[in-house]
Amino acid sequence: MAYPRKPNAIRIAEGMRGHKPLRHEAQHAPGCPTRPKEMSLSARRIWDRLVKDMDPAVLCRTDHDALATLCDDEGLLSDSYAALRKLVEVVRKEAAVEGKELPAGPFAAVLTIPQGRSILLTIRHLVTRVIVQRREFGLTPAARTRVDGGGRMRIDDFVDDALFNRPAEMMLQ
Repeated sequence: MAYPRKPNAIRIAEGMRGHKPLRHEAQHAPGCPTRPKEMSLSARRIWDRLVKDMDPAVLCRTDHDALATLCDDEGLLSDSYAALRKLVEVVRKEAAVEGKELPAGPFAAVLTIPQGRSILLTIRHLVTRVIVQRREFGLTPAARTRVDGGGRMRIDDFVDDALFNRPAEMMLQ
């Protein structure tokens, strides 16, 4: 599976691993996009949290739609998990009222009913979408380890600076 090319800002923040030259790409104004008004409450909370925590060097105002989609999908995912927990609780209570034993537990019983399978398929689909979308913004754990905010000095930068950016007379000592 081929992944989409990383934007230059992320490649620079990663330290130009691979040392390939930067590609020409459209220049967008950096800055925080405005939050859409029509978002659900859970999506708005996610938007506010992500915008606050994201690396400003990666975020542009033109990322409005992509970030809104990510937040909406994360909100739907959260709502889907809540619906699944509620359905598990309903199945557990119904079994208790009817005096039925659930040998594999209430969660396994939910898997046998169409609503439970539908919710689980929705969750699986949304998890896949959210991971791909988060990767685009450098928000997965693996992507986060590669993105350096630029303001912090890494140990490699310190070693490179100490070895290669010293005056020539200091190198001879």
